[in-house]
Amino acid sequence: MSNISQMGPESAAPAGSVIEGGLRMVKMERWLAQTQRGLPWLGLYDGHTGLPNRSLFCDRLAQACIAVNRHATPFAVLIVHLHDLEKIASEHAHETVEAVVVESAQRLQALFRESDTIARFGQDEFGILLMGTRSAKGASMVSQRIADCLHKPLVVKEREFQLRVSIGIALNPSHGSDDAALLTNATHAMRRAAHTHRDYEVYTPLSLLTQMERAV
Repeated sequence: MSNISQMGPESAAPAGSVIEGGLRMVKMERWLAQTQRGLPWLGLYDGHTGLPNRSLFCDRLAQACIAVNRHATPFAVLIVHLHDLEKIASEHAHETVEAVVVESAQRLQALFRESDTIARFGQDEFGILLMGTRSAKGASMVSQRIADCLHKPLVVKEREFQLRVSIGIALNPSHGSDDAALLTNATHAMRRAAHTHRDYEVYTPLSLLTQMERAV
């Protein structure tokens, strides 16, 4: 009996360690599985706004270009630039800047349909794939609604912020039939809008733009 009583505690300790180690292994495996399931999401979406990132946007844009070349629905590409974020960043914490961007993203989401795509390109830019848009007039009307919506003051942590926006518009197929050309031309139009202090600009080839400016 004495031998049995002496062996009991000694044999129980290793068994307990094995069980505890096994539980740790199970928890680790579950954590790894959850992390791996989350990796595709992290690679395609912005972690702060939950919007698609530039990579996913470009993939959808490329697919839309292929589809429209097969007589599918035309579309427009919009680049939205938020001004004044650098100034906000110089005066407030990084969390405040992100909160302003998140609020802006939520306002944008409320304006569009599920068939459209809104993506965050960087700290101060969004890309929009506007499906079914056939004319510059239609895209301009949407851009003006975007500008009006984002111009409204944002309240973050009891502080009020007001942003200026510049929007560039490129139409498929008028301003490009592939994703690279459309993104480039929409960006050119956005920079033109920023230069002229207009809410939006539709892409115009440089040669035509020069002639128009000389005529003014």
